[in-house]
Amino acid sequence: SMPVNITQLRQQLQAGAPWLLVGIDVAKAGHLAAFGTPRGLLPDRLRFPNTRAGFTQFATRCSALRERTGSTGILVGVEPTGSFGLPLLRFCSQQGYTLVWIPTLAAARNRETWDASGDKADPKDARNLVDLLRQGKLQALWLRDDAAATLQRLVRLHAELVATQARVKVQLRNNLLAVCWPEFEASCRDVTAPLALAVLRRLPFPAWAAAVPADEFVRRLGETLGRARTPRGTAQLTRLHATAASSIGDATGLAGLHVELQWRLRLLECTRAMAAEVQAHLAAVLQADPRAGLLQTIPGVGPTVAATLLATLGEIRRFQAAAQVERLAGLDLKGWQSGAWTGPKRISHRGDRRLRTALFQAALAAIRTASPLRAWYQRRVAAHPGDRGAKLKALVALAAKLGRIAFRVLRDGRPYDPRGEVSEQQRYRRVA
Repeated sequence: SMPVNITQLRQQLQAGAPWLLVGIDVAKAGHLAAFGTPRGLLPDRLRFPNTRAGFTQFATRCSALRERTGSTGILVGVEPTGSFGLPLLRFCSQQGYTLVWIPTLAAARNRETWDASGDKADPKDARNLVDLLRQGKLQALWLRDDAAATLQRLVRLHAELVATQARVKVQLRNNLLAVCWPEFEASCRDVTAPLALAVLRRLPFPAWAAAVPADEFVRRLGETLGRARTPRGTAQLTRLHATAASSIGDATGLAGLHVELQWRLRLLECTRAMAAEVQAHLAAVLQADPRAGLLQTIPGVGPTVAATLLATLGEIRRFQAAAQVERLAGLDLKGWQSGAWTGPKRISHRGDRRLRTALFQAALAAIRTASPLRAWYQRRVAAHPGDRGAKLKALVALAAKLGRIAFRVLRDGRPYDPRGEVSEQQRYRRVA
């Protein structure tokens, strides 16, 4: 679904246009709706179950109130929390209602100051949303189509699997090896590399490794690695075996440690396999979408980042300017000023965390390749020689720049053209 023009909608609400305002406090089993108009709150409210019969009851009440108040349209506002309200939003969209988000922060602040009390209850939350609709404190709401919803699910699942792998790695390093074999990482820095995993599966404790002669230790584990065995790996195994005899590791509770270690290794193996399956599904979905190919012409943008961009941005026509993409990612700058004092500007962090992470990862990848973006990053760093945070600031600026580039690529339907960056650089140089 395409969102309405928020600026025009706010102007209509300020002018007292005949809208029926509906604020819905969403829950798992049922929802509570409060009603109002731009002139004020109505005494009516409705609690209805999260079922088709409940949705029909809600639509009937909305129709009756629209007729009673002489409203020409129905504006529904909800908070973007959880996914319990998605079926209801789909139903409202089918009924032709206008849908908007109420920012969670605005809802919290308005509830606190509304009646000078800190209490919280469903009826108050619903009326609070209506009050915020009257004030025009709302944001565009976009219901994803089938392709975007599929990408969103797959991207979210892939991110969860990658995060699980990272947690397992930390647990292996800090909860297990730091106890039973502290010297392990000196020889195998990456505890999830094939060589380290081969050791952890077969001889994970110093006492077990020391009981095997050095040449036998290297031979047995080398056979496990097969073609992955290298001279460097042989040297690593030799050094690792040398640390086993003099290890300071705690040998208490090895049986329990072994069970936990093997379980975490299986968890790592399973999540890696599942992540590969999800990536295959992502590749199939992206192959059918020509926009994915256009996005991947941008330096640093691979399949996962392209999928995140498509799942989050969706129909690009809902954005009027590239700056809106920056705000959606939380990469827009905010500043603090009071009197003669002006503080440094920082990014807002108020947008979509997954989109912000994807753009930052794309920026990291872009500076590793020979491209105009890498040169742009290097110029930004060189312009601030005394700033220890210059590299990080330049990376964040590059992430924001990649968001603007992605907007233009999707808007124009053309591959990335480095020559288009000249005009933008000149524009920002004039502003500076």
